[in-house]
Amino acid sequence: MPRFLPLLTGAALLTGSLGVLLLTSACRPPAYRPPAEHEPHALLKVRHVVHRQGGPQYGSHVTLDGHGIDERTIPSLEEGRSGSHTFHLRVRPEVAPLVIGGVSFHTEQRMVTRYRTVTETYTCYREQCTGFGANRSCRQVPSTCTRNKQEPYQAWETVRVADDECETGLQFAPRAGSTYLVQFDYVGENECRASCFEQVPQPYGEFEMRPCPVPPPPA
Repeated sequence: MPRFLPLLTGAALLTGSLGVLLLTSACRPPAYRPPAEHEPHALLKVRHVVHRQGGPQYGSHVTLDGHGIDERTIPSLEEGRSGSHTFHLRVRPEVAPLVIGGVSFHTEQRMVTRYRTVTETYTCYREQCTGFGANRSCRQVPSTCTRNKQEPYQAWETVRVADDECETGLQFAPRAGSTYLVQFDYVGENECRASCFEQVPQPYGEFEMRPCPVPPPPA
């Protein structure tokens, strides 16, 4: 059953329902800052493959250590075909959770509650004094003050409604100087999987694909 996509909170590390997605700039995680080329780093490649989607549109997001490294909406798939996109970036050689998710959705017009700031006036009192020394006297006199308040209002807005969605993740443990490929397969019907490989150079410009190193257990 389609459902309205709520705002983003945390990212789970287990395959399953996203529950939350990046929908507005206000709820996006902070952007990941890659290391400079002269700093120790590894190269991460992420390949996102969509095999089947339940809605007419599809969106994806990737976070590393809670920081956003990619977010996009890709074109709708033609019936019976799959689609993919690949990106790469430098990453720090530190153990961190890598989370990838996707959602297929459609849009609807819905009445939503929004808030705006309005200024209102009210009666306040100020102290007014006359005279000096023993002859000084003070009294409270009425005056007009202003203050801001949040006022609710109703508005029509285009919202995203999820038709199916999935998110998965892994503990990524890159080594400086190495290259890694993480493939995320969005199977559809709320199913997905991620595979991680290290690209080890071989003679004649070829690569051997080895499983990514497993991070040591926490002390």
